[in-house]
Amino acid sequence: MAWFQAVGVLVFFIALIASIIIYANLRKLYYLMYIISLSIYVFMVSYVIEAFQLGRDTVMLILAASAIIMLGLGYYLKKRE
Repeated sequence: MAWFQAVGVLVFFIALIASIIIYANLRKLYYLMYIISLSIYVFMVSYVIEAFQLGRDTVMLILAASAIIMLGLGYYLKKRE
């Protein structure tokens, strides 16, 4: 089993437990969406790192680029309202 699969399973179970606890306490669905998107993002990044055998600098470049894209998308969606 590759390490990204272990990270994905671990993140999934942590997110599942956190979402059950948060939903039981707050009854707000959008918190669950945040947790789901965060866990998918972590799994995706770890898969890309493992699949393409990337070095430290390339990984940091991918993380920075994805953060910039998400910031731009959030700004665009906020502006549309």
